[in-house]
Amino acid sequence: MVTEHRRRRARGSLVAFVSLVVLAGCQPSRLPLFTANSSSTYGAGYVTQDRVDRFAISTTGTGVHAEALATNVDGNTRMLIWPKGVDAVVDGESCAVWTGRSAGAQQGAALRVTRAGSRIRAVTVTQNVYYGAGWIFNVHTWDTARDGHPFRWEGRVELDWSFAGRPFPWHVCARVIGDDVELKSWTTSEREPAWGDPDHGGRVRLPSGWRQRGQVGWYVGHLEAREHADYAELSTWTYDPRSRDGADAEPSTETVDIGRMRVAGT
Repeated sequence: MVTEHRRRRARGSLVAFVSLVVLAGCQPSRLPLFTANSSSTYGAGYVTQDRVDRFAISTTGTGVHAEALATNVDGNTRMLIWPKGVDAVVDGESCAVWTGRSAGAQQGAALRVTRAGSRIRAVTVTQNVYYGAGWIFNVHTWDTARDGHPFRWEGRVELDWSFAGRPFPWHVCARVIGDDVELKSWTTSEREPAWGDPDHGGRVRLPSGWRQRGQVGWYVGHLEAREHADYAELSTWTYDPRSRDGADAEPSTETVDIGRMRVAGT
């Protein structure tokens, strides 16, 4: 006899299958923006910063290594990183392989990043670091000109609870199309899932006012002194039918070069 639990599970599987078929048939066109190599350079900006704490960013072939300076005293600094010389777009996608990090470090993707003077606006998708619930990914909007906290929580995507315990590396892609932010994540032992696969991702709706043209990149936060986070196979994509005249919309940034290390300014 089929139990009610099995009936519900079968119905849920059918709905998920139909959703994947529908999504697969109407995916928008995806165009490449950036693929990292050893000569890639990056801009960066802080969306929160503890006193004078800073992160150092160095290139590592197809990725970056982010590390908190030894002189840092707290762990609440958060940074956005983006490739330099790349078009600003409205609808974009950020991908990376998370290869490792210190305990407590937070990794994520950054979308629609704009900078005007010291003001940064962005959308981020970040892994949850509170209460050990690492299977949750949160979507935030950021505006450093806001009173109080610069971030607002817009929603979350919950994967299976066991995901948080899987060993690195993790593949993580996040995209924004219109007002919808989507995440998908998988391990190297799995095939890349389709967008909309409920076992590997989900979607969050943004409020109005966030369809801005900006950079696509990555997020790193909560590094204490000498802690680190590592990313490989960095790439960005767009769904905009676009020309190549948008690079002037890149956020401005101050950097200090120390060999191959780049210490981002405020």
